[in-house]
Amino acid sequence: MPADVTVTGIFESGRYEYDANVLFVSLSLGQELYDMEDSVHTIAVKTTDPYTTASQVKDSLNTTLPQPAYAQTGSTRMKTASTPSASSAPSCFSSSCSSSSSPPSAS
Repeated sequence: MPADVTVTGIFESGRYEYDANVLFVSLSLGQELYDMEDSVHTIAVKTTDPYTTASQVKDSLNTTLPQPAYAQTGSTRMKTASTPSASSAPSCFSSSCSSSSSPPSAS
């Protein structure tokens, strides 16, 4: 566990479930906090125009990512997070995901 951590900002998306479960930290700190060594469970990709390119980027990633890893858009992720079964739906972009479930369907 790191000895000291400095909070440099607080954000609110306006969605309680999302805000209560999201923390942005450096990769090395996140790996240390979750005892993940060289693994990751989520990678976020920011596009220049999310309203027109997010689905294209998602589709491109899904053709190259090894299973069980998958990509989903932020809007789909937030919809999934607000459903009662969200805790059982894996949401990751890493081949180190521990769930063998298939990705949630995009709506």
